[in-house]
Formats: sequence, C-alpha cells, structure tokens
Amino acid sequence: MNQISEEKLATTRISVTYELEPTENIVGDLSGLIGQFCDSFVGAFYPRVVSRKANVVVTELFNNAVAHNTDGNSRIRVSLGLVDGSMKVRVMSAATPDQADELKYRLAEMRDAADQRAMLAHTIRDRHARKLAGGLGLMRLVVENKFSLSSKYRDGELTMEAQLDLGGLT
Repeated sequence: MNQISEEKLATTRISVTYELEPTENIVGDLSGLIGQFCDSFVGAFYPRVVSRKANVVVTELFNNAVAHNTDGNSRIRVSLGLVDGSMKVRVMSAATPDQADELKYRLAEMRDAADQRAMLAHTIRDRHARKLAGGLGLMRLVVENKFSLSSKYRDGELTMEAQLDLGGLT
C-alpha cells in the first residue's frame, strides 16, 4: 500500500452538501448525525483538530437553522468545503427580515467587540444570572473556534457562512 504523508492528506479538497425538505420532517438529533459524519469524513484526511471544528460548526449552524426556521415546507441546505487551506460552511434556510436583521446585528457586535473573550465571559455570566439557556453558540464559534461569520438575506432565505483559515492547524 502506498504511504501518504499527513501534510499531503491535508491538501485534499472536500465538498459535502446536504439538502433537507420539508424542514417540518426534521426530528431527533439530525444536526449531531450530520456533524459526526463531517467529523469522520474530514478526519480521514485532516488532523483531529480540523475535523472537530467541522463537527462543531456544522452542528451549531444546522441547529440554529432548524430552531429559527419560519416555514416547515422549506428546505435547509448545509454545505461544507475544505479547499486551499480554508474551511467554509454555509447553511441556508427560511427566515424573516427581522430574524436576518437581528443576526446581522449580533454578528456585527461580535466582530466589532474590543475584547471578544471578555464579551463571551460577560454574556455567560449574564445568561447564568438570568437563568437563560443557549444563545452562546455563534459567539463560541468566533471566540473559541476562530471562525469568521457572515450572513446574507434574500427573498426570504437566510445564508449563514462560517469561514476558518486552517493555517497552523494542518
């Protein structure tokens, strides 16, 4: 059998896309299944730190799309790509203009924070004090996992994108 180096494996281009329709049929831990598949698939070529990040980002963005979906007859599309030293994940789903505006505001707040770690710590303390669950996933993608996040909204469809430079991870 031909031996291949880890460095050579980590140049493999990967593209995976899932489309699910109608969203009202999504039951159980589908985000976990998709995330674990991405973890295993990416892990066949890239170091564990990269495959775990694929799992985390796909799971979080898919969960958000399902939780905030506005049309049970719509579709959710998830795509994961690793190309030229970068990981990119896109999730598209139905949303309202208000949801898109709120997301845009939250992303800008995270991006423009003088100290993102302090912002995360403050948010965790605040949510704990008010006994609120959730609401930290996107912030953790940015602060702990180093993803850059962006969103686009057009004709009732919200596209959430997460991108990570793999430099130093492979």
